[in-house]
Order: sequence, then structure tokens, then C-alpha cells
Amino acid sequence: GLGAKCVPILKRHAGDVSQARLTKLQRERLPGTSFYLNDPEMIEGKVVLLVDDVVTTGTTFYRCGEVLDEGFPKMVLALSLARAVS
Repeated sequence: GLGAKCVPILKRHAGDVSQARLTKLQRERLPGTSFYLNDPEMIEGKVVLLVDDVVTTGTTFYRCGEVLDEGFPKMVLALSLARAVS
């Protein structure tokens, strides 16, 4: 096997809204502090695979990538199961 673990390293701040029904402009205007690292030391020097069900604008991947960088991973990869078509 790959020796990979699924670990919920990112947490969403309480009170943050779901982006599912927001427009592109509304998503881009959301504060950049929607997510935080649960345990930054856990990803230091490691390859992180960020998985999301649907990519609409890419804002979630971008914001999560910024937060993940605070933990000094070796690399951050992103995988989406679907892409929304507008």
C-alpha cells in the first residue's frame, strides 16, 4: 500500500457558511479565514492530498492550500470528484 492515512487536518471555523449556493463573486469575497489547521505539525514535510466533492470556482482549494502551507508540507495536491459547469 501507499501507507497513506485519511486525517481530518483542516477544520472549518464555527459559524462559517456553506459555499454550495453562493455565486462566484460571493465565494471570492468570503474571508480567507474559513479554515484552520487542527495539528500543523502533523503535515510538516509530508505530501498532503486535499479532496473535495465538487469544484466550482476553486476558492475552497485555494484557501485550504494557503492554510495547509502554514504546516510546511512537502507538497499539496488537490483532487476533485466533479467540476461544476456554469
